[in-house]
Amino acid sequence: MKKAILFLVSFVFVSTAHAGLADQVDQGWKRTADRQAAMMLAKYRDVFIGAGWRYHISPSMLFGIMMTESHGDSRALSHAGAKGCMQLKQEALDDIGKSGVDRTDCVASIYAAAAYLALLRERHGYQSPEELAMAYAKGGNGSRKISDPYGHSYALRMRYGAVLFH
Repeated sequence: MKKAILFLVSFVFVSTAHAGLADQVDQGWKRTADRQAAMMLAKYRDVFIGAGWRYHISPSMLFGIMMTESHGDSRALSHAGAKGCMQLKQEALDDIGKSGVDRTDCVASIYAAAAYLALLRERHGYQSPEELAMAYAKGGNGSRKISDPYGHSYALRMRYGAVLFH
């Protein structure tokens, strides 16, 4: 029951349109997100909902993370070794016991990302969607805070991407 309530609270929180949010997000990033969102939602909306339900993670937050990390590009590769549409590192897959997941498969990556977020929530007790998203962005390391420039930008992009889910 507690997880279901947390799921609902984070879904409502993240999906609520924030006043002036679109003006705060980097405009180049926003244009790309706006173009990609409809296509990504047409393809993966049910996957986000299913993964969110299974792991008690907000589907809009999952979508916001994907839009922030890769704009849905399954071939995306970071300098830190994160790969695929959800930019998962191999260490994250090892943590959740899913070492064999193909990170370039968006469906598998979305489910793996939801499982990883659930693990981070349980392991570190993150309560807010922003804290959880920042821990995800830093590979489980919650050392980045929303108040630093990177954290603030990431949180804004994640929220804007989540708003596009609806």
